[in-house]
Amino acid sequence: MTIQPPITRAAPETQPLIERLYQLFLSELASLRGHTPGQAAPPAMPALQCYWQDVGYAPFLLVNAGQLAGFALVSPHSRIHATYNGCACEVLFVLRPHRRRGIGQFAAQALFGSYPGFWEVSAEATNTPGSTFWRATVDRYTNGRYHETWLQNTIWRGPVQSFTSPPGTANNKRLRGQFS
Repeated sequence: MTIQPPITRAAPETQPLIERLYQLFLSELASLRGHTPGQAAPPAMPALQCYWQDVGYAPFLLVNAGQLAGFALVSPHSRIHATYNGCACEVLFVLRPHRRRGIGQFAAQALFGSYPGFWEVSAEATNTPGSTFWRATVDRYTNGRYHETWLQNTIWRGPVQSFTSPPGTANNKRLRGQFS
């Protein structure tokens, strides 16, 4: 069975939907950190307007078989480089009923292929499923040609995978503005 869920740029009117999905994402992160509902305050939700308004940012919706399957957020910021000319997948979240079907991997590879150049992906240390997903997805996409850095500072703790798209290239083209 071939899975081909559309991954489309999210229109501005979908911002409330992505904000609700982001809350689900934060809730799952809290459970991976060992928190039970009501035990600890969930992490603060960042302002998401930049994904529709600022150059280099892009929100995406994932759809499978006509149903909403998740979302992705792409930004021009690096966790490991002060100066960065590339993209970072800040969030790729697949709703539970659509997991383990290859949808996340398909979506990630579609994003990588759509925006050639430098890429970073990461999952915080407590998100073992996310780290496993990114390692496998990036390894498959690049045929093992990627670099992994363990980062631990005041705002991040976990692995960061960096690579170029298409695999094996070193395209240094600035991606700002290509998401519109």
